Amino acid sequence: MFTTNFINYTGGELLIFGGQPWSIYFFLKYRHRYGLLFVSLLLISLVCFVLKSSYTIGLGAIATCAGFFFIEDWYRSRRIKSSLYTVLVVGICAIVYFLVTQVFFLRLGTNPTTGSAIKFVPLSSSFEILGYPLTQWFNLSELYLKLNTVAYSPVAVLYGIISTLSFGVVLLITVKMPNSILKTVFLGFYIFYCVIFLFFYNTGAEISIEYRHLKIMAYLFLPLLLQFLSQKQRWGQIALTLLFIINFANGVFIYGAKKWEIYQNNIVGNSGYTLKHLTQEDLDFIHTHDDANALGRIWFFVPTSLNVEVKYGRKLLSGFNFKASQAGGFVQHQYLGKAEKIYCVLHKYYLDSHAGPSLKEMFPEYSFSLKKESPEILIYEGIANH
Repeated sequence: MFTTNFINYTGGELLIFGGQPWSIYFFLKYRHRYGLLFVSLLLISLVCFVLKSSYTIGLGAIATCAGFFFIEDWYRSRRIKSSLYTVLVVGICAIVYFLVTQVFFLRLGTNPTTGSAIKFVPLSSSFEILGYPLTQWFNLSELYLKLNTVAYSPVAVLYGIISTLSFGVVLLITVKMPNSILKTVFLGFYIFYCVIFLFFYNTGAEISIEYRHLKIMAYLFLPLLLQFLSQKQRWGQIALTLLFIINFANGVFIYGAKKWEIYQNNIVGNSGYTLKHLTQEDLDFIHTHDDANALGRIWFFVPTSLNVEVKYGRKLLSGFNFKASQAGGFVQHQYLGKAEKIYCVLHKYYLDSHAGPSLKEMFPEYSFSLKKESPEILIYEGIANH
C-alpha cells in the first residue's frame, strides 16, 4: 500500500486495482485455449464491472493487446490463425459483456456516468497522462498537485517540461527493451488508456480524469523500467535505489500525515467511521433527535458521509452540485412528503456555494429554523406547515 499512494480512500479504485490484473492473467494463460479464454475472461470481467464500471476500458485494453499479439505473429509468419482466433474470442467476449452490462443491467437503473456537450479543450492540459507511467514512480504527479496553486506558476511550467521529458523516456525504454509478452501487454494498455482518457478530457466529458484511474499503466511499466535500469552501470543502480527510497518515503509520509490529520480533526461516530468537520456536540444532536419513535423523520445531509449516524430516520442525500444530482436522476426539484419534521445537516459553505435552490425551495411545506451551529456544520430544523 505504501507504493500505491492513495491520498484518499476511494473504494472502487482499490477494488478494481485488485481485480483487473486477474483479467490480464486469464487472457495470457488461456489465449490459445479459446473456450477457457471466453469463459474465464467474461466471468472476471463481469466481476470487475461490479467492482467499478470503468473496468470496461480495461477490457478494451485487453482487446488491444490481443490485436498486438496478432500483428506480432503476422510479422513473424507464425501461428497467425491461432492469434486471429484469440482476437475473435476476445471480441465475442466483449460483445457479450456489453450486452450483459449495458442492455440487461444498466437499463434497469440510471447510468452512474455522466457526459456533456462536446467542447474542445487544448491538448496541452492533458498531455501529462502520456508520461504518467514514469512520473508515478517518483511521485511527481502527487507532489505537483500539492505544490501548484497557480495555473502558470514556475511549478506548473517545470512540471510541463518534466512531463514532456517523461513521455520521451517512456518511449525510449519501450523501444529499447526487447520484445516480450510484458512489453506487448504494456503497449496495449498504454495506448488504449491514453487514447480513451485523452479523448474524454479533450471533448469536455464530465468524467474525473484522475491519476488513480491510470495506475494500472504505471504498474505494467514498472518491470520494464527496472529491467532497463538494471542493464545500466552505477548511475542506473543509484537511480533505482533513489526510486524506491523516494517512493517509499513519500508513501509512509502521506500515510502518517493522513492518520494524524484524522486523529486531530475527525470525530468517531457510533458507526465506527471517522467523520470530518463534525464536533461531538453535532453528533450528540443527531443521535438525540434520531428518534426510534419517529421513523418517518427526514434527514437531509450535505456532505453525505454524515448519514451513517442516522439509524431510525429516513435519509435524503445530495452533494454541493444540486444540478448535477438532478441530471443523474438522483434528486427531484422538491420534496412534498408528510413527515412532521425535517433536519438538514449542512456544511457551512452549502448555502453560499450551492448551485441549486434554497432549503425553502426544496422543502416548500416546511418552516426552517437554525438549531445548531458549529465551526463547520449548520443544522436546521424544518417543521411541517400542515
